[in-house]
Amino acid sequence: MSPSKKNKKKNRRQPNAKDSSIQPSRQRHGPAAAESLVLQQHQQAAAAAAEIKGSDDCGRFYHSHDELERAQRMHREEYYAANALYWINGGYGGSTDDEAMVGDTDGLADGVEGLAFLDRLLAQMDSGANNNNNNNH
Repeated sequence: MSPSKKNKKKNRRQPNAKDSSIQPSRQRHGPAAAESLVLQQHQQAAAAAAEIKGSDDCGRFYHSHDELERAQRMHREEYYAANALYWINGGYGGSTDDEAMVGDTDGLADGVEGLAFLDRLLAQMDSGANNNNNNNH
């Protein structure tokens, strides 16, 4: 082998474990990063849900989604019993969707408010994701 070929072999750059320009960053790729991202998104959604307020069709106001869920769990048996009795007595018997819904006389307005709620939730989640992305760079 000629001396020039020998030097070329010797001078070739050999990757090592500490060379981050050659090996992919374990912080940005792989299952652990995906799990971290899912956890971060879950935390953002939980924070956004904590800020959501509203009232139900009976006029009860809830300061958060968690408060609504607690009320639903606390009255679960009562709600199920009322629902069963309602259907035993013939159900809705209405001819329109508005008549079919118990305590609901304006389905269109409910649909519009439901879509507005989802838009606000998605905007909050997107805003949180963008803030986190900006903080990571």
